[in-house]
Amino acid sequence: MPVPATRPVPPALVIQTAFLGDVVLTTPLLEALARRHGPVDVVTTPAAVALVETHPAVRRVISYDKRGKDRGLAQLVALARTLRAERYAVAYLPHRSLRTAALAWLARIPKRVGFRDGWPLLYTDVRQRATSDHEIDRLLALATAREDAGPRRPSLRLTSADRTVTEQFLREHGVGETLVALAPGSIWGSRTSPSLRSGSPRARRSWWSEDRRMRRSGRGPPRRSGGQADRRSTPAVGSPFGNQPK
Repeated sequence: MPVPATRPVPPALVIQTAFLGDVVLTTPLLEALARRHGPVDVVTTPAAVALVETHPAVRRVISYDKRGKDRGLAQLVALARTLRAERYAVAYLPHRSLRTAALAWLARIPKRVGFRDGWPLLYTDVRQRATSDHEIDRLLALATAREDAGPRRPSLRLTSADRTVTEQFLREHGVGETLVALAPGSIWGSRTSPSLRSGSPRARRSWWSEDRRMRRSGRGPPRRSGGQADRRSTPAVGSPFGNQPK
């Protein structure tokens, strides 16, 4: 008697379309879920695709340009149809936005796990989000089982091409093996020091004091990281990867 074919169990889905840093902090959750379900599928922003597509806890990455070409209700519904066709059994929703909750609901994923301070009426399983723990630990609450928690440090998997480009960039900017970086800016003004935003004498003295300390230790000057917006909003800390003022 022939044995009936069994349909493969679909992987779990994680929808995380927040900022890049939030995606990085979600990687321990991806690892915890992969131990339970096998490698997971991830819906994320185009900017974050390269961060997670090489991760061993990820099977497939689905790009969702929510502020660009995929903006609007019609594109949200179209993506929901695509996800519905995959017949996911469960979706984990670390991003507490209405768009994320609606996407999983429209995709008719039968089990939708999210936080109480998100959109609980659109979830089937609601988790309490801690207010005092590190964000990694808060996100791991979605995995629930203690044995699923695992490592509590972010992890990324770089390709050889990534390493080559990075090493070339650092060489071009005179950075050796030791790099100490300061990221003074933030898209959220509340997370940036007012003294750094204003370029106050106190902030400048603090920066150059650290600069001298690092040089004396033989580790070279600290470098500032960030984009053009950080260059404009935090003038107190000089230029990123450039020559430091005397």
